[in-house]
Amino acid sequence: MTEFPGKNWSLASLSRLMHQIDSTGSADRKSGSGRPRTACVDMNVEVVEEMVMSQENAPGSHRTHLFIASSTVI
Repeated sequence: MTEFPGKNWSLASLSRLMHQIDSTGSADRKSGSGRPRTACVDMNVEVVEEMVMSQENAPGSHRTHLFIASSTVI
């Protein structure tokens, strides 16, 4: 903190960073940490494609993007 006074780092965040570096040897995030990406799962792509394509032959019977999103599998 004294070496970089313009950075405004807190002691707690530096301590957390040093603990992470000491325990893992790196400041990188662990693989698999964070929210899993589920938007482009093959099953979701198929469901959305089927719902969108089913509307082409029936004009005026649209489904909103919120309805399609709520109908997809996690």
